[in-house]
Amino acid sequence: MTTFPKIYDDVNKPFIEAHRGAVRLAPENTIASFNKVLEETDARLIEIDVQLTKDKEVVVIHDSKVDRTTNGTGDVENMTLAEIKRLDAGSWFSKEFTGEKVPTLEEALAWSKNKIWLSIELKNITENKKELVKKTVENILAFGVEDQVQIISFNHRMLELVKKYSSDIKTSAITPCAIVNPPVYLKSFNCQVLNGPGEYLTKELVQDLHDSGLLVNGGMVNDLETWDRLKSLNVDLMCTNIPEEISEHERQKYISI
Repeated sequence: MTTFPKIYDDVNKPFIEAHRGAVRLAPENTIASFNKVLEETDARLIEIDVQLTKDKEVVVIHDSKVDRTTNGTGDVENMTLAEIKRLDAGSWFSKEFTGEKVPTLEEALAWSKNKIWLSIELKNITENKKELVKKTVENILAFGVEDQVQIISFNHRMLELVKKYSSDIKTSAITPCAIVNPPVYLKSFNCQVLNGPGEYLTKELVQDLHDSGLLVNGGMVNDLETWDRLKSLNVDLMCTNIPEEISEHERQKYISI
């Protein structure tokens, strides 16, 4: 019996992290988009976004409003799960995906278990931050996938709170700017991954982080030149909106060897 590998437990780096799924092939943050990642790419992680509904259910959606990615209008936090489940989250992308639904985190975890690693971004919502963290961790533990996911956020205090509920789940700090002494900073709240920004990374910094037992995400990468540059720095993974293109790029390099 083959055991599905723990997150990052592989040598084939850098890993491709598909941002919100395969967003050029299917509507973002939907099961259809996640299926396309498995069908069309070599991505090892899928990045998803989570936030709370009015009745405190965890749903997978990026924006604070449903307007852009569904046929509805309104704030996620002011809608119940039942109301959100009535929305069409696919027809805005193409008729092929008419009827696609906004998934819950439970549905995403059930789909991904023993298939692919998940990178779960806690959205920096205005209220109920603690409850979002708690419910997200509870979902992860209920499915027994704490070693197949990581939790990421721009809000590093939320990541610190994750560890109060589970010390086993890896966390990744999204950093929109350069920070002073990243290894010391990350270890101050028991975080395992520096998440960008790629323009500030150097080979020396990446090595310093690795020597400290930490991992490095090169950040958002949507062109092959940047992918190759950051790969040369030995980063561990990169997030992208073009996982299918980067997958083919890497396959062609392998074939040419």
